[in-house]
Amino acid sequence: MTERMKTTEYADERQNVTTLFSSVGIETPQQITIQQSPGETYDLEPRPEDNWVYAALLGLKELNRRLEVEGRACRHFITVGTGPGLDAIGAYHIFHPDFIRVTDINERAAQIALGNLRANLPKDSHVVSACSAGNLLEVDLKDWDTPTQTPPVDVIYANLPNIPAKDVDIKSSKAATYIDEKLLQGCPENLDRYLLALQYKFLQQAHKVLSQGGSAVIALGARVPYLAIHKLFAAAHLRFEELFATLKVQTQPEDVIPGYANAENERAVTFTFYDYDQVLASGLLNAPMTGEQMQQQLQPYALSSQQALVARQQGKRIGHIVSILRGIKE
Repeated sequence: MTERMKTTEYADERQNVTTLFSSVGIETPQQITIQQSPGETYDLEPRPEDNWVYAALLGLKELNRRLEVEGRACRHFITVGTGPGLDAIGAYHIFHPDFIRVTDINERAAQIALGNLRANLPKDSHVVSACSAGNLLEVDLKDWDTPTQTPPVDVIYANLPNIPAKDVDIKSSKAATYIDEKLLQGCPENLDRYLLALQYKFLQQAHKVLSQGGSAVIALGARVPYLAIHKLFAAAHLRFEELFATLKVQTQPEDVIPGYANAENERAVTFTFYDYDQVLASGLLNAPMTGEQMQQQLQPYALSSQQALVARQQGKRIGHIVSILRGIKE
């Protein structure tokens, strides 16, 4: 998209999300409220930790800690697939960057996200912000409301769908789960079989956009072996680090689990879920561990996608590992 996008006011009701931010240690003088886009993005879950952005913000906080140790700063932040823009609001409070760009494949979602970001910036903030609509980083990254000399991009964060489907409506909330299969060409087979094609394309594009030493960060449902995740970052020529991992309740299970079950049948691989309440009762999560360690420790409670479908029908809560992953351009 080349035409400059302005923020647009919509009549949708505002939602108070202050508790979500305070749950990860982000305290603000004023309440944080956002507009949602009903039917185009999934509703937020009542428990903060059940939302993807909860893990994302904790991962970005850890990234900021590491950047400080490395003597680096995030002056220019981009979020891809932003939804309502919560990740951008969090990035402002975590990194205090000079430039923030929100992007989404859905133009209306990108506009609402920019409006949410700007509505929650302090009045004395000098951050320059913009939005773009398009697939991944295939957008105009130099288009700002006023002519400006932007610094190199330091951090690009993405939360992307994984499951391929035909003719996905990008204005539907299901675009957060499914991706049009036509957009997934050119991925190595050993990654594509694990539904990592869009992640691979994003990391490839991020490598071209980032400054030297910059970070590409993805929020990934680690339902695949960590060996595949290591190969994903190596294929994109990025040095791999994990920032944060946790076990999360599978939200939108009626959309997500059948999609993985179908892919499991077609690709002869296993996507791993867990009996969420059994894991909690085990006490294994009381000790800090990496996502890779979590996969090993939780093996007794692991379910394939097919088994997760059955367990879900029995009324059980299904969980999966969420990992916030960093790729460093060297």
